[in-house]
Amino acid sequence: MMEPRQRLGGIEAGGTKIVCSLGAENGELEESESFKTESPEVTIPKIIQWYESRVLPEAFGVGTFGPVNLNEGADYGRIEKTPKPGWEGFSWTEALHQAFRKPVAVATDVEAAGLAEWKYGVGRGQRLIVYYTIGTGIGAGILLNGEFLRGR
Repeated sequence: MMEPRQRLGGIEAGGTKIVCSLGAENGELEESESFKTESPEVTIPKIIQWYESRVLPEAFGVGTFGPVNLNEGADYGRIEKTPKPGWEGFSWTEALHQAFRKPVAVATDVEAAGLAEWKYGVGRGQRLIVYYTIGTGIGAGILLNGEFLRGR
């Protein structure tokens, strides 16, 4: 008998667009949709509506522009000082937990992309990878044995 697949919600919050997705824990993408990154007051209701019109996932993972607080505690998932209008002080964990009452994990958008490469892409099987992006900002995500290396 096949085990039921866990449905996961993924949100990639980039400088110019937000991508919402649903998929399985094995990395299989079921569906996705993107929206322009606007203020939280405009963007978050779009995200909530998108997920509410589907079967809700069991948990959410957010890869977000930053800087974002990634230290476990009350401010985990909160956007820090950022040039993105309206986003400073916004908390991904608070907003999604309030809307859906599901677990939420947060990483930087670059870390999330690096993790995907480590797990499914060209970094598969590697002990150490460094993933760089140059877009609306410049960032790097470093993974050692599948764990993020964070800090200064």
